[in-house]
Amino acid sequence: MGLIYLKIGGSIGTFHLLGTLGILFLGTILNTIIISGLMSILNKERFTKVWLSNIRGVIWSALAIGTLGIIIALAFIGYGYGGAVILFFWSLIIS
Repeated sequence: MGLIYLKIGGSIGTFHLLGTLGILFLGTILNTIIISGLMSILNKERFTKVWLSNIRGVIWSALAIGTLGIIIALAFIGYGYGGAVILFFWSLIIS
């Protein structure tokens, strides 16, 4: 996902909202397709049924984790490693 982010115009050390949201969406779709394909083979169920079931459960958690990742990235850009580490541990404490 990081390489795709760079290909669509994102750059390291800066924040691009549209690129970040695109990668979050693309990553969610690709990951659910791969896992749903495996689960449909293992459970001998239809792919679309498994995928729809998985995508419903993933959307909110991907949105939450993606948002947290964006916040930590902005802390790193603004405050360096110290800010990112503090936010990372803070997110572990509150969850």
